[in-house]
Amino acid sequence: MPSQGRIRAHWGIENLLHWVKDVVLGEDTHSISAPAAATLMALIRNLSITLFRRAGHRSITTAIDLLKNDFSQLLPMLDFPSG
Repeated sequence: MPSQGRIRAHWGIENLLHWVKDVVLGEDTHSISAPAAATLMALIRNLSITLFRRAGHRSITTAIDLLKNDFSQLLPMLDFPSG
């Protein structure tokens, strides 16, 4: 039987990643059938979430609304520190 900590960890992942991908980014509503295209879209969604989280945005929806047309703020987010 799984421990409570493992169950909480699972739901933490569910709430922080899968829910965002399903509800905010509409992953379940897309009907991409080509495996390569579906994989690429999943990669783009994961990268987007990662970039917004690293930039300090707790709400992905708010981050999208604030930054969707602001390339002056979006492009620096791609500059990962080295080392």
